[in-house]
Amino acid sequence: HGRAANHARLFAEAAGKTIIDCPPIFIHGEEDSGRPGLLAADYYRGLETYRRRRNDFLRRNRGWHPHAPDLPLVISCVSREALSMRATGGAAIYSESVYGPAVGQWQAFKRMTGLVIAGPNYQHAVEADNVHLAAAGNYYIGEMLAMSIFSLMFGAGDARKPMHVKSITRTSATQIDFNVHCPLGNVAFDTTLVTDFADGSKGVVIWNRDTGARVTVASAAVVDSDTFRLTLAADPGTANLSADGGLWRESSAVANAGPVTGARLCVRCSTAWATTLSGGVDQYDWLIPFQERVP
Repeated sequence: HGRAANHARLFAEAAGKTIIDCPPIFIHGEEDSGRPGLLAADYYRGLETYRRRRNDFLRRNRGWHPHAPDLPLVISCVSREALSMRATGGAAIYSESVYGPAVGQWQAFKRMTGLVIAGPNYQHAVEADNVHLAAAGNYYIGEMLAMSIFSLMFGAGDARKPMHVKSITRTSATQIDFNVHCPLGNVAFDTTLVTDFADGSKGVVIWNRDTGARVTVASAAVVDSDTFRLTLAADPGTANLSADGGLWRESSAVANAGPVTGARLCVRCSTAWATTLSGGVDQYDWLIPFQERVP
């Protein structure tokens, strides 16, 4: 870290500058994704506390840090949701108590200004321990962090916000539309790099909050350049639904992580961005995990 800071200082001096401001970065270890007992509210409160204290410190020290507290916070995406698979009689059930850091991060992304998420990483293979990312995944996260910082410092702004759900609309008793921010190209499904769920839901789980039961999905389709749709097998008979994206595995018996058996989504942008560190393999923006009520 000291060597990197020194290089940054030398770079600034060579350009005739005396200070260089870089957004702070939080890089989550893989274990942070599913640490036992760390619920969504715990993660959110911790991040909120850090952000408030950091901003207070920067405000008090504006003299030597002229752009404080305007610097955003860049964090790597918590993609794996080890807490989310509970079983009663072998069947998954809906309960607020099952949601861990990924949902806390989603809530923070929606509510906190100046918070940027780089990721996700569920589309990359993991090592045999079902925890740590293989090398390509680590390169990918590094590239996403670098692009986020570059855009924030040099003016790309919202263009490098992650691919995320902007709104959900229930267009009929059995149809739910998801409007998505896509940084490059259009919204697309990919069941080659990431394995689809058996029901074809692309990793989005719909819950009946009245009964706690999962609602059966009949099909999924891209219906516009920025919208995909889930069609339910039948009218669930309630307006009290919620949608979970990238938070569930299909069975508690399978591995926690990875693009084949882990909590995942098959939704990405259609256009790849150029890569260097990842060996020239095409890389895409993938939809970050989310948890929302269905209006």
